[in-house]
Amino acid sequence: MGYSKFDDAAFTPERFNVTDERGLALLEMIVSAGYVDGVCIHRSSDSGIVLNLNYPRITLKGLEYLQENPLMQKAEKLVKGISDIIPH
Repeated sequence: MGYSKFDDAAFTPERFNVTDERGLALLEMIVSAGYVDGVCIHRSSDSGIVLNLNYPRITLKGLEYLQENPLMQKAEKLVKGISDIIPH
């Protein structure tokens, strides 16, 4: 939110310091909980995975979760602090 275009190149499990499987599992959880929209994950019977990002965005429910969760507030401040230090 607040950005004109989603940076899918930076949206990788490595960026969040998790394995591919854990990253996918976490993404599936936040999508199924309704915290984000515009993300479709399809698993095939042969263990193949297709991830479609169609203008991903946080939902109102996701924003409310961020506001109400103190741990997420700390993480948000940390990310903002890091982004202030790292040149864009």
